[in-house]
Amino acid sequence: MSLVLLIPAYQPGPSLPGLVASILAETRGLIDRAVVVNDGSDARCDGVFAELREMPGVEVIAHAVNLGKGAALRYGFNHILTTDRDVTGVVTADADGQHLPKDVAQTARAHAGNPEALILGSRAFQGEVPLRSRIGNMLTRTVFRLVTGLALTDTQTGLRVWPKAQCLEALRLPFNGYEFEFEHLVQASRSKIQEVPITTVYEQGNPTSHFNPVRDSLRIYFVFLRYSASAVMAAAIDSTVFSVALWKTGDLVLSQVAGRSLATLVAFFVLRNVVFRSQEQAWKSLLRFVTLVVVSGGVSFRLIEALVEGGVSPLGAKLLAEGTLFVANFAVQRTLVFRREVS
Repeated sequence: MSLVLLIPAYQPGPSLPGLVASILAETRGLIDRAVVVNDGSDARCDGVFAELREMPGVEVIAHAVNLGKGAALRYGFNHILTTDRDVTGVVTADADGQHLPKDVAQTARAHAGNPEALILGSRAFQGEVPLRSRIGNMLTRTVFRLVTGLALTDTQTGLRVWPKAQCLEALRLPFNGYEFEFEHLVQASRSKIQEVPITTVYEQGNPTSHFNPVRDSLRIYFVFLRYSASAVMAAAIDSTVFSVALWKTGDLVLSQVAGRSLATLVAFFVLRNVVFRSQEQAWKSLLRFVTLVVVSGGVSFRLIEALVEGGVSPLGAKLLAEGTLFVANFAVQRTLVFRREVS
């Protein structure tokens, strides 16, 4: 096992060198060295970074301007992976002292026992926790579970052990802010994830945090818009083709088949490559997906027939039937069609 500590730092306080020294002392034999990314901090922080450069086993790299936490992590990953080919993982921690050295060591030890998993240092959010942090994590956990099916304790933790393979994947993520970590977590939901309980630590008033509760939360939740958009797009294609075919032919069965067939092709591509990011051979997941579509289509058709007989317009019946089946279809796709492995 060869781990490197990575800390992105923007306008850090004077306690950062002491924090890094404490972490390296606590994790001796677990973490080989530390890399601190100066993410465009101003001249007031020059002394902090100068002190870090003088410390054994610590390297400081820098952005000329502030680019965001995601960009800093990506820069750090790239630097570590290109200078240390033997590294097995990267431990990321925040610069504000929220992660205790003993907890960093605990996550590092978890990596040794589960080297292919993403290790999350998960807070229980007990005690005096800022209201915005408590509510933000609750909302994010809820939405994350709805989309991925995974119930995690802490989806916003910055203390993580990233296996080398996941560091390489993360380099391709086009996000520079706090949404970078969240987007990666969505991707990692198809891999192994292990949560390790850690202490919940917050400064009074959280003064050194650069997380903007409005702007950065919107960026995080924007990640999920594409998942909803993929379903809306497929439904729009299905309903449009269904309506045109019904208008031209007057045949309910033919219209249902035509709409579902075109929507299936588009939906499979989007779901496989954008929503679930499946790495499985396409034909395997396609076979299961087509089976689901056929079964779902049959159920949908019976619902449409029943609704039409009850006086609902064909298009209205179509939308009602598909809407009713949406949650069930998503659950089947998530667990059976585009499979994942989680521990």
